[in-house]
Amino acid sequence: MRIAVCITTLNRHDLTRITVESFLAHNHRDDFDLFYGDDNSSDDCIHDLMERHNVPCLVKAEKQLGCSVLTDRLVAEVLKASDTPAVLVLQNDMESIRPIPLDVVDQVFKDADVGWIRLQGVWENAITHNRPLGTNNAAVLKRHHAPEVVWRRCDMLGETLERGDIHWAFASITRRELIGQMTRGAKCATDIIRQAAPLKKLTVRFCENVVNHIGTERTPGGIFYSR
Repeated sequence: MRIAVCITTLNRHDLTRITVESFLAHNHRDDFDLFYGDDNSSDDCIHDLMERHNVPCLVKAEKQLGCSVLTDRLVAEVLKASDTPAVLVLQNDMESIRPIPLDVVDQVFKDADVGWIRLQGVWENAITHNRPLGTNNAAVLKRHHAPEVVWRRCDMLGETLERGDIHWAFASITRRELIGQMTRGAKCATDIIRQAAPLKKLTVRFCENVVNHIGTERTPGGIFYSR
């Protein structure tokens, strides 16, 4: 399976360099179409970095748009430029620590109920109940203090995976037919999550991280299990 990779950038040259170079170090370039969009960075460092690695710019904002608006515009252009069956939105502070297991991605997407494959194992892991799988929206779960998300083991091809009743678009590989509907017109991250809810697809995540979110302390590296 080929995957289009959208990298959103705004300054943070050192983190962006780690994001791009670690991705290329762990993955075969021929399996991916890489693109980036820049949110009006203050100098040419990002442009020079991407040019060295032959990553084309599809969106260059003349004023700062914000991450979600930039993502929307970049995704729209990527869908025109690439015909891959899936798209990965990669923020410019995510370090790849191992290859994306494309054989697993291909197998997981044979389940029509799955819309997203999350590359990080951690996201509010605590399980406090045994509610059946549903199609809950992450934004609604937080807003109304609903019970925690249920994750259930679904190991495949030697990978420890979990399937969750949540629509989670970030650090995730998304089906091509879904991603434009999620990002269209979004002004903030909550818009993207809420627009994912009516699509009624579920998320599978790798328990062992494929990427670490190095720009934030909220997503540490390592292996995470919900139960």
